[in-house]
Amino acid sequence: MKKYLTLFVSAAILLVLLTPSHAGQSQSQRPDEAQITAYLNEHPLIAGSGGEVLNVKILGEALVINLSEDVLPEGVYDEALFTELQADLDQTFQINQLFLTTFKVEGELLEYWGRPIPDFSEKADPPAIRELPGDGPLAGVKVALSPGHGLYWSEYWSTWSYQRAEFWDIREDTLNAEIMRYVKAALMNQGATVIQLRELDLSARTGVTGYPAWHEASRQYGIYMGLPSWVWDGSNNNYNSDIRARPYTANYYGADILISLHNNGWDGTLTGTETYWDSDNHPGSQALANAVHNSIIDTIRNDYSYPGWYSRGVKASDSDYGEINYAQMPAALIELAFMDTQYPDNAFLHDETFKLLAANAITEGICDFWGVTCENVNSELPQVLETPTLTPTYGSGMCDSGWYRYPNQRGQYAYLALNATEQAQSVHKALWQPNLPVSGEYQLEVFIPNHNPISWSCPDKVINWDTSWATYTITHANGVSEKSINQAPLANEWVNLGIFHFDDETVASISLSDVTHEAYQTITVSASAARFTLVGNAGTQFYNTAWLDEGWVSEQADAPVDYIRNFMIFYDSCLADLIPDSDGVEIDIPSLIQQAAVANQISPKLLLAVMEAEQGALSQCPDAPALASLMGLEPPSTARDQIAAAAILFGTALDNLTTSGATPNGLVTGVPKTTPDGVTVTPANNALTILFDFQQNAGVVWGGNIAGESGVQGIYAAYRDFHLDVPLPKEIFNLFFPAYVQ
Repeated sequence: MKKYLTLFVSAAILLVLLTPSHAGQSQSQRPDEAQITAYLNEHPLIAGSGGEVLNVKILGEALVINLSEDVLPEGVYDEALFTELQADLDQTFQINQLFLTTFKVEGELLEYWGRPIPDFSEKADPPAIRELPGDGPLAGVKVALSPGHGLYWSEYWSTWSYQRAEFWDIREDTLNAEIMRYVKAALMNQGATVIQLRELDLSARTGVTGYPAWHEASRQYGIYMGLPSWVWDGSNNNYNSDIRARPYTANYYGADILISLHNNGWDGTLTGTETYWDSDNHPGSQALANAVHNSIIDTIRNDYSYPGWYSRGVKASDSDYGEINYAQMPAALIELAFMDTQYPDNAFLHDETFKLLAANAITEGICDFWGVTCENVNSELPQVLETPTLTPTYGSGMCDSGWYRYPNQRGQYAYLALNATEQAQSVHKALWQPNLPVSGEYQLEVFIPNHNPISWSCPDKVINWDTSWATYTITHANGVSEKSINQAPLANEWVNLGIFHFDDETVASISLSDVTHEAYQTITVSASAARFTLVGNAGTQFYNTAWLDEGWVSEQADAPVDYIRNFMIFYDSCLADLIPDSDGVEIDIPSLIQQAAVANQISPKLLLAVMEAEQGALSQCPDAPALASLMGLEPPSTARDQIAAAAILFGTALDNLTTSGATPNGLVTGVPKTTPDGVTVTPANNALTILFDFQQNAGVVWGGNIAGESGVQGIYAAYRDFHLDVPLPKEIFNLFFPAYVQ
């Protein structure tokens, strides 16, 4: 089956290479105000009502259409009317790729005529990973970040579509998120709480579109985060609901300010930065727009050394941009540059240095607005340590030190050492020791390069493979943890070691020894780059467990076996095919999981997540010992027994919790309990209570003290990318072709 998948992917890539690329503007001719006016005045819904277009205004990306009151015969808002008008404008002029459209009647927003608006009194604390006590001049300040646009479901075209066209290999939908992730890092480094209104993690899950989640619009992010439907379904179509989801989310989480980032496109002749504020919004918006705009202009002219960068000014909008108009806090919308102007704008937007400086400038502007001094603003996240400190030092060569040195695929040196079976034989050690910019939770990863068989001269032998048991020791604020990974099947890949808390009293480090417990000097241990990525800026460790939806453990309990098999095909797992169990009996893992899930009415994704968290069974093909301990249950048995037993444990815990209020291990939702690794946690909902019942340890992210134990959140982290209802081969096709843009 994987053979046919490979053939299909190869064919898809070949088609991409053979498809001509189009530089510059890839959309139809932009309509002007007169064309839109003439079209609407002839539209049956307007002409037939006796109404007319009073005026049409284009202000940056905003298209404002002002109609006479006659279009509303009853004098009240008519959702179907404006939905059809926008759909017809999109069919005729493709306005959804060009503008953010606002309809008014007699100069008044449609809310004046009865369009519903939510009761913003409903509030919630930001998600725990973002609502953390940070250190720095912006400590306690909640900043909502809105990268403009993203993939959305177009009801009219019945497909997932990007909102903006591509210009010379960049698209605003993704560019805005790339820059905003730097802004997020810079703000967190200054102690701010960041409320992200789209996914900003470039390595996060695959979204419902089949594309990386960070490509998707704010509406989809709100759905994924489990926000109330009024946040992400607040208008007459998905496009407009996405626009509103941004200020609505900021309002819901009680943000102090909102920054919206866009990049312009016009006719290939315009250049520079312009920033908007809404005169119908919070009175602090103009000051925020001025502070951020001036910081961007000064930074590009001085730090980027382009003194001719054009300031298009700070401009007032009278309720023309819904993205900032509906915000209940100071809000500013930045149009950083013109993507369709090849030089300087488009060229600068291709430059990572420009993106970093723009992010720093936005952060410094926020600091200026807040009246604080932010020193050493740094948006370079993650921090990568390419070369480890070696013991013994590399010296003059292999025979001098026992290290083999070669360039990795990142253009930096990587090192190999021959393994030791036990500690008494150990000679070699690699150490990565970063200077972390701020206290917080960091995701740790190591890079495993690809290499050919190595001919050693001291001693004289050829080694083909890296070890299957590389043990990394992590020193963090809560102690020392170990994580073992199988390096053998990895080729030019980053491997996640987990999330760990560090503070300013910690000498943070990752160390790797040559002890693998395999036969002496029969295998190599690989040491290349390490990466520390800030994911939460906390001054102290945190134990909040509200990161999981209530229905997580039982959703899709009746998913068919084909869903599970297709998921495994999609992720190129060997478990999609028949394999021998640990005792040699041939088994079909997708069928076993489906049967166990149905029998116990639990989510098959839960079982898949446990397999990945415990044995990495989906990302690498499990051997017999891994199958024997597939679900981490003792004693080891067979994969089929492990799956059945784990499903029964989850099902029983869920039944007991539902009927008696407590799990078999005595966990109660909302009641604090000290886990075996010494951490007191409070399960926020039944889903988390069930997870704690199965995997008793809290894990290092909560300050757990068992070495190598990632705990309950390890299962959740393994789950995040699991989407069972992925149709094949369409989704594989979508990996290699752009989303449909009409």
